Amino acid sequence: MKLLLFIFLVSFATGYELEVYRACEPIKIDTCKGIGYNVTSMPNLVGHDLQKDAEMQLNTFTALIQYGCSSQLQFFLCSVYAPMCNEKVSTPIGPCRSLCESVKNRCQPVLQEFGFPWPSALDCSKFPPENNLQHMCMDGPGEDTAPLPLSPVYPGRNPVVMGVGVVANPKKDIYPKNTFTESPEKPCSKYRNPDKFIYINRTGRCAQHCDADILFGKEDKAFAEVWFTVWSFLCFSSSLFTVVTYLIDGSKFRYPERPLFFMAMCYTLASVGYGIRLLGGRSDISCHIEPQHGINILTQEGLDQSNCAIVFLMTYFFGMASCAWWLVMNFIWHLVERKPGQKTYTHNVIQRYSSGLHLVAWGIPAAQTITLLVMMVVDADELTGMCFVGNQSSDTLLRFVIIPELIYLVIGAGFMASGLLSACSSTPNHTALVQVPAPQRGHSLHIPVQQPDTETAQSSKRLCIFSVLFFVPMVCVLCFHLNEYFSRELWLTQLQRPRIVEIFMLKIFMCLIGGVICALWVWVAKAAGGWGRCGRRILHRKQSTPAYLQTVPAVHHAAIHRSNHFIVDHKPQRSRHTSRNGSETMV
Repeated sequence: MKLLLFIFLVSFATGYELEVYRACEPIKIDTCKGIGYNVTSMPNLVGHDLQKDAEMQLNTFTALIQYGCSSQLQFFLCSVYAPMCNEKVSTPIGPCRSLCESVKNRCQPVLQEFGFPWPSALDCSKFPPENNLQHMCMDGPGEDTAPLPLSPVYPGRNPVVMGVGVVANPKKDIYPKNTFTESPEKPCSKYRNPDKFIYINRTGRCAQHCDADILFGKEDKAFAEVWFTVWSFLCFSSSLFTVVTYLIDGSKFRYPERPLFFMAMCYTLASVGYGIRLLGGRSDISCHIEPQHGINILTQEGLDQSNCAIVFLMTYFFGMASCAWWLVMNFIWHLVERKPGQKTYTHNVIQRYSSGLHLVAWGIPAAQTITLLVMMVVDADELTGMCFVGNQSSDTLLRFVIIPELIYLVIGAGFMASGLLSACSSTPNHTALVQVPAPQRGHSLHIPVQQPDTETAQSSKRLCIFSVLFFVPMVCVLCFHLNEYFSRELWLTQLQRPRIVEIFMLKIFMCLIGGVICALWVWVAKAAGGWGRCGRRILHRKQSTPAYLQTVPAVHHAAIHRSNHFIVDHKPQRSRHTSRNGSETMV
């Protein structure tokens, strides 16, 4: 011990320092392999003691690396989370400040566009200003492209450095290379009017200007607004009439016809979405300023515009829910139209399973809607300005509109066909339990007996008619979507503007006619009777009687009658009890 202390004191006195060697280890992070060095040491520059922890943090930057805002981003991140190691240098060798600032200038605007700040762990002031003997650092390989130009300052947004193009992703080349030297409309040159489109780097898609007339002229758009205004009002008023009729006398609308009420409610709220679009205005609902170019474009991501998201929620969710309730209605009709000898499904039996029916009819459309909002694929329609899904993307139209509609249609049609076959092949099992009095030694004994349920039989026949009436517009809407899916690219690229406005007018009609069909159901005697009873209750409501005209209580009447020796005949109910010896006792 004395010898070691003596050596240390001698070294200190003579001006020599003991060298501290740093243990190096091979780089195990996949992202940082093959970047120019292959060994690192822990802890790194942000305090991670294990490469596994550093890799988990580094993976959060994968999307930014793939975006390609800077060709040095991957090297810079690896130099921070897996810095180069040299056994003869006591400190890890990280990035120089110039490398950090170069990457930050290019990638910070991208993070700000998506609402994220530049990470505090990557603060450029923490790194050495230059590489020298006192502070060793890495300058990086240099950028592959020229610096990106600045974007203009837009109202309501902070001035940021924003390029009009990005470097192509080497793994998935969806962005044009060197677009900083090209016009932003050039990638959209395949369309008939490329000057009315701009390329969005963030989505990799071409977006049309808000006021551009691509597939439809101004006259078509004006007529379409009048057309869907009329039909949305008719749909709203008719379906609302159905809903109010049910609320007035809901006991008359029992299963299997109760799903019609929920279908009417769906059409009512879906037509409210059209009303919001009319009140909000075309541009305010369907357009927004694109931050990359500062141009007003037709919305491609519904969350950019809150009003657009509300219109989408009302039209898509309740539109799909109406299809789901049509499927449930056919399923219930299939159960009701059972052959004799099979289990009878009456209102009370179906009511016990109503929770599961509601879970299917509301839960599946809700899951579809939430998925679309998370994926940010809501877009606006050029003709009507309505926000839906698949208006500008054939892929989302297929996955989230055509396929769900086809599933609802096929399953519902299967149940409908099963009900029709059961109704036509034999006498359906329309019976109900009723209480029939049976005399037994002078007493009335009520026993349950199966008798034909004529009310259920009549409702079943009407359900058959209305199921077909709903089936026809659903098939038409599906055909319109299929035609749009297969023809959209042709419409956008052909030299002459196609004449397709009539097809879209018929599509709007078929989407809204269901609310009118719901109203036809309540134009029956029981609905009219419900409105009649409601009107009589309102018109003949008893008014308060003055005090001097109020009736004397019955107790005082009896006292007066007794005092005047009158006999009051209240006609009490008499009952006979027959004794065993045949005598009768009157009560």
